[in-house]
Amino acid sequence: MFSKIRIDESGKVPIYKQIGDYIRQQIAKGELEAGYKLPTVRDLAGEIKVSMGTVKHAYEYLEDLGAVEMVQGKGTFVLGQEEDNSSRKDRAMAAMDEMFHKLER
Repeated sequence: MFSKIRIDESGKVPIYKQIGDYIRQQIAKGELEAGYKLPTVRDLAGEIKVSMGTVKHAYEYLEDLGAVEMVQGKGTFVLGQEEDNSSRKDRAMAAMDEMFHKLER
């Protein structure tokens, strides 16, 4: 699933944010449900060929947004998200970002 993450290295959007936004989109689509354990930082970094620091930053970004919880020694887990106007707005903005990235390519 995560091997589908497409990294745009043009520098317009930081790589950690691209990873985080992809995971947020998967959560919004229902592909990743509450309680789902994300791959370890090391595993995801190896899978998508980025540094572990970049993946850690992406997970911290997601935690700051309230999308995941990082539990020391246990892993990173998707949190349940209530449906509200702000989450719909976030999904719409993510979809627009994705569309603009496709148009740029």
